[in-house]
Amino acid sequence: MNHLYLIGGSTRSGKTTILHRVIMAKPMIAIQTDAVREGLRKALTGESKVSIRRR
Repeated sequence: MNHLYLIGGSTRSGKTTILHRVIMAKPMIAIQTDAVREGLRKALTGESKVSIRRR
């Protein structure tokens, strides 16, 4: 079964820290909303390059 985990909170509330701890406990693919937002913005404004960073 696939699961989708959403981690929300205000700026500097520790979302990335929590994400890293979750990934260490249970390896999974993680997509940060900033990357999704930037990709959508580029796609909607017609910018030709949409980059995906892999860590």
